Amino acid sequence: MPSGYLSPANPADDAIPVTPNDGADLSTPCRALLIATGGALRVITMSGVDRTYPSVPSGLFPVGVRKVFATSTTAAGIVGIV
Repeated sequence: MPSGYLSPANPADDAIPVTPNDGADLSTPCRALLIATGGALRVITMSGVDRTYPSVPSGLFPVGVRKVFATSTTAAGIVGIV
């Protein structure tokens, strides 16, 4: 997985669909998430912290994540940026 900020000089390698799941981590850790429909978002960050964001707007969520929980997540249309 590339490190660093997303930018024209350091673009994403791919984008993958994300299905929130309480059991499994993402198949590929993501540098950021693209949210189609805003709402609550519960994740495990790349640093291993379980965080719930109560009101994430649609658009780019610039936090690296390795898991998106189904429980407590109401945001929809989530795409992982890798």
